[in-house]
Amino acid sequence: VAQRSKLGDKSTAKQYRALLSPYLQINFTKDLFLLSRVGVDAYILDEFGYWSFLQPQGNSMRGLGENAYTANILLTTTNTLNYVKQFGQNNINILLGQEGQRTNYKTTYLEGKNYPVDYLNEVANTSTPASACTNQRNLILNSYFSRAENSYANKYYLSGSFRYDASSRFGSNNRWAPFWSLGAKYRLTNESFMSKTSDWLSDATVRTSYGTSGNQQVGTGWYASRDLYDFGYNYNSLPGSGRLQLGNPDLRWEQTNKFNIGIDLSLFSRINITADYYYHKTKDMVFAVPISRTTGMSTFYQNIGGLSNKGFEISLSGNIIQKEDITWTVTLNGAKNINTVDKLSTDLPITGNTTIIEPGRDIYTF
Repeated sequence: VAQRSKLGDKSTAKQYRALLSPYLQINFTKDLFLLSRVGVDAYILDEFGYWSFLQPQGNSMRGLGENAYTANILLTTTNTLNYVKQFGQNNINILLGQEGQRTNYKTTYLEGKNYPVDYLNEVANTSTPASACTNQRNLILNSYFSRAENSYANKYYLSGSFRYDASSRFGSNNRWAPFWSLGAKYRLTNESFMSKTSDWLSDATVRTSYGTSGNQQVGTGWYASRDLYDFGYNYNSLPGSGRLQLGNPDLRWEQTNKFNIGIDLSLFSRINITADYYYHKTKDMVFAVPISRTTGMSTFYQNIGGLSNKGFEISLSGNIIQKEDITWTVTLNGAKNINTVDKLSTDLPITGNTTIIEPGRDIYTF
């Protein structure tokens, strides 16, 4: 994106993206194979801004230039051992896997003013440096996981999974956490006693699942559990630092227990209905808990919260016109969610400038 005003100002942003995902597959037998994959997702953003001599603010500084550079590199390695086998009417799929992710994020910002000429705009040409800063962050996630699925006669389905994850976001005492799930599905229309309904009911399926999942997106950054110190508190040209954040080595994953039950219907090969009821209960939610200012800090990250979400979702779609040359489908969606804060460290609310978090209320309450 590039813009240039009549006054000679400039604003440009150049984005570069590279996605690579080579893999190697080794077939031990026709049913058992190993898949190894390496993934690279590289994103680079180069931004430049210039205030020219021809506008009042730029003229008073003899031009101002700023250059921001952002690089975000995600590296992923995934190894899975897969077993796929059919025994009679049973179809079995078993997977064992390991995955590692590393994210490297870095930003650089340069600003300068007082250009010798108006038409050479590189920040290096300025004679008065105004700002120079960098920011670098790293995030590591390591996972081991397994999944087993079985279907019988295209009628009964069972599945289960288990995984063990570690994130560098959390404290040294609680980096690892286990998660699991169980699921089942029953296709009623494949039963012989349903044959009389086949002319109008082409599919009727009931399904349910229960399991746990984890959230590592906690705090305002990637180091919510760490003791952090900041630099830049300089005085009389001497460098200085100050405490930025209190660490919590016991900080752990947020965990959500999820229950779901649903039904899928297909009528007259034209109308499809999907309806779900869910109940999700989250524990160990991370909040920035207010603490005494005598510590030098105002907040401290802790796993203190409990939250529940329950509701339903429904989708109705119909083929209004279904011919060889044209198909017209209309879909309607509806949902209702009830969100409630169940628990904080005390009965006292956590108040922000515009929001309040209080047991018994919706978490997004103004």
